[in-house]
Amino acid sequence: IYTVATEDAIWRSSKAVCVATHAADAIYLFLSDAAGTNFRLIDTILIAAATPSATVAPGFTEQSPRGDIVRLIPGQVIKASTRVGQATNVFLDIQTY
Repeated sequence: IYTVATEDAIWRSSKAVCVATHAADAIYLFLSDAAGTNFRLIDTILIAAATPSATVAPGFTEQSPRGDIVRLIPGQVIKASTRVGQATNVFLDIQTY
């Protein structure tokens, strides 16, 4: 979902927002090496089941990766996958300096 292009990038937080009614799920975030080829699991976002309506917001979870800030280097890639395969948007807060 993201390829690091500049020096001094940091990954501050992740947010997963479910699009429709969904069962409890997990979003897995993977970070590659500098070559963008070998991936390792760096974070898991757990999402509770919800049925959005006019009075119930869609389910979402926001957290820092592994509870900390991750320094990124050019060429690294961040990918996301779901455990169940439901419609979920994943947002990353990445800042460059």
